Amino acid sequence: MNLENKLSSIADVIKIPLFGENLNIWQNLEQLTRKVGELNDQQQQAQELIESAQTRLAVIAAQIARPVDPLLVVEIRDDRHVRIYGHGSLEDMVITQLGLENAWQGPTNDWGFSTLTISEAFQLEGRFILLHPTYSQYSTDSALPTSGLWQHWLDDPPVSIDVNYWPWGGFFSALRFAESLKEALENT
Repeated sequence: MNLENKLSSIADVIKIPLFGENLNIWQNLEQLTRKVGELNDQQQQAQELIESAQTRLAVIAAQIARPVDPLLVVEIRDDRHVRIYGHGSLEDMVITQLGLENAWQGPTNDWGFSTLTISEAFQLEGRFILLHPTYSQYSTDSALPTSGLWQHWLDDPPVSIDVNYWPWGGFFSALRFAESLKEALENT
């Protein structure tokens, strides 16, 4: 029995998909925010949240350093694999909203990422943005693997971002990622 079936036995369930390769995440976040506002009789606050997020992203977009190359947003999974974020991810949505280009145009799963071997990742063209989630053993640049193909990575260090947002979150997560990306690009 899935969670939806369990919950529907005690209350009405509304399902709004947010992420996925064929979804417009920004539109889905707006829809979710409006629906939650409607359900709580707080439509005005929901609309204000949407407008505030749009305004803040527009300000960041006007201020952000424009890299020459498209961006490749990656997270190290283990010594031989990376997760690369593309269409259908919060990271891709933010990159698009900021007027930047995501270099990964390959297929993604329902969460908006693909898993590549390190040799596949090194064949890609673009500016690497390395995410450091707190749950990863590679949570800092100094913890990166130091053998084999990783040595090429260390010759041209990626832009690094400590993940201070939920990758499958809403507007606040998107704004945190946008701010972190802006700061990281300024510091390179």
